[in-house]
Amino acid sequence: MISSDLDGDGLEELLAGGINNSFRQSTIVVFDPRQVSGASRQPPGDPLQLKGFPAGSEKVVVLFPRTVVNQKFEPMNRLGPLWVADGNIHLTVRERRIPDGGYLAYSLSPSLEVTSIIPSDGLIKLYQDLRNSGQIQVDLFRDELPRLRKLTVLRPPLPTLAAK
Repeated sequence: MISSDLDGDGLEELLAGGINNSFRQSTIVVFDPRQVSGASRQPPGDPLQLKGFPAGSEKVVVLFPRTVVNQKFEPMNRLGPLWVADGNIHLTVRERRIPDGGYLAYSLSPSLEVTSIIPSDGLIKLYQDLRNSGQIQVDLFRDELPRLRKLTVLRPPLPTLAAK
């Protein structure tokens, strides 16, 4: 969890990072520090929905897309370190749980737009090896990185979430 003034109003919002188990995706949830309550909303009928709590007070929910490699080999991607530097939000999203399985280093503007996405050397090598062995057909730089820049950003009122 970190804090940063995302909207320039002098109040630092709270950013909590983790995994949305229903979507099997890394997530950042943004809160007004004066109002943090309730439970995040999950897709209708989702058994992971916490019962007996009011709807969560999230201002923004950001979901990070999964790579083709992650979808093929892992149940979900995993958020790594989260920090603020130079006015931007920085984080890593791990795509494989093997030694040097690779990650993506994201930088986001205060408005939560992707300013950069850089694959680790391990992820680059993993894509090359899997392409060379015929296990995947996509190219990390040509196909994946443009798609991975497109985060799912949900703002209030939060829609009824549909399972992905």
